[in-house]
Amino acid sequence: MLEQPEKEKEKLTQLITMTSELGLDIGANLIISNSTLSEFEYIIELLATVGFKRLTLLRYKPPEDIDRWVKEKPDEYTLLEFERKLLKTVDTYPHIQFRVDCGLAFLERKLPSQIAESKGIRGCTAGNRILSMAPNGAIFPCSQLVGQELSAGNLLEDDLQSVWINSEVLKRYRSFRTKKPFKASQCGHCSAKIQCGGCRVFAEDALGGDSGCPEPVLTTAMLRKYGKYGLSDTIVDIQEGIGFTDGGCPYASFEEIQGWLAAEDYPKWVLRKNEIRRKQL
Repeated sequence: MLEQPEKEKEKLTQLITMTSELGLDIGANLIISNSTLSEFEYIIELLATVGFKRLTLLRYKPPEDIDRWVKEKPDEYTLLEFERKLLKTVDTYPHIQFRVDCGLAFLERKLPSQIAESKGIRGCTAGNRILSMAPNGAIFPCSQLVGQELSAGNLLEDDLQSVWINSEVLKRYRSFRTKKPFKASQCGHCSAKIQCGGCRVFAEDALGGDSGCPEPVLTTAMLRKYGKYGLSDTIVDIQEGIGFTDGGCPYASFEEIQGWLAAEDYPKWVLRKNEIRRKQL
């Protein structure tokens, strides 16, 4: 769309015209990656101009390529800047209905819990309000929580009602907030753990806390404990630990350490799933 905007704009306009004649409002999904955010205002303006009325914003999920993950994954400051930008965008385009996926539930962290409850906002609803099905009939708690160990059953072999009621995988995700991995994490101590709770895809074990949340609602002591008090302070601490040259230059630059931290954020369970897949090929 960005490489040939006028050509794509013409195609989208034709699509809007066709769906409007059928009485349908068309929407689009937008993945929030670094590439998208660098052109966010332009993309929204283009979609609004051709007549899109619903936009769902999706958090960038870990691809199999870790280098791509490091390149495209927005860091904490970028996500916070996106939050401010989104507020302005929503005001600019009041005729567009903006929605976010569960992975961006941290955008609701400052909402009073009573209001969140009355609106039905619940953050991660894997295996609770949603299910995902693969082409072979395999059932998973979420479209992103997939893999052999996360299969809740198979629609071609099992009774769906029985799977919904009895699956241990689904039960585990419905009660993840009561499990030790979550309770011990930054999400477990966050005051927005009910209406948010983070995204399980970003947890190391696919069940615990979401280390990618840019600004959990924690006490100062807890922010320091979970390394969320300030990314700059964390990088300086790492630089001091590695050391400096005689001329006073750090052996590791700010950008290098940022890259290391981004790579460390890659969920361990996704690494294991990718390794299993490669062995099966």
